[in-house]
Amino acid sequence: MITTRIATLLLLAAGLVSARQQTTAASPALDRVLQDRIHKLLDSKSESDQRAALDRLRAEVRDPAELRPLLWAWHQVTGLQWERRFGYVSDEALARGEPREPRAQLAMLAAHPRWWARAFAARVAREEPLLLGDARASDLVSDPHPLVRELAGQALQQAR
Repeated sequence: MITTRIATLLLLAAGLVSARQQTTAASPALDRVLQDRIHKLLDSKSESDQRAALDRLRAEVRDPAELRPLLWAWHQVTGLQWERRFGYVSDEALARGEPREPRAQLAMLAAHPRWWARAFAARVAREEPLLLGDARASDLVSDPHPLVRELAGQALQQAR
């Protein structure tokens, strides 16, 4: 299910960030291992992975004032993807800038200070080229985090 795959990036990546923060010596090799794990998790379809991801996100983001908007944004954006997948939102509606709320939430995630939220936005842009502008893919190609840059670059390349 598409929402599980998308949720995996947003939620499970948070758990991986926590693991990295506990490591004293940061290295490019460790970054690559974490990125590889995130890529594998993106393709996970297990519901138990999604529950574990939510637990990890709650461990990473302890402040409810930060957690609620992230969960709401995830809900809105994955809901839009579901609607697209099953034909409830047309290309024409997206071209007109509809629906507005999920698109605003996607833009918020694209500008979020946490890299995995920005990576989620870039991943959405890669999967749905009509949302490139809302996901700010052209800005994310110069993001400080390599995974965000990679996903945004793929999104822009696929849109051509």
